[in-house]
Amino acid sequence: GGGHLLDYQLDHGVLTFGEIHKLMIDLPADSAFLQANLHPDNLDAAIRSVES
Repeated sequence: GGGHLLDYQLDHGVLTFGEIHKLMIDLPADSAFLQANLHPDNLDAAIRSVES
């Protein structure tokens, strides 16, 4: 798992985190993925919808 930490508030407990020095991602190689539009007009809205 992972993600972006933009802000947090910890009232009680322990916060732990670590550095990642190497990340390997196995991406699909099918034509739908390879031809995907990576610059859609609604990119900001699309990112917010999956990260909320």
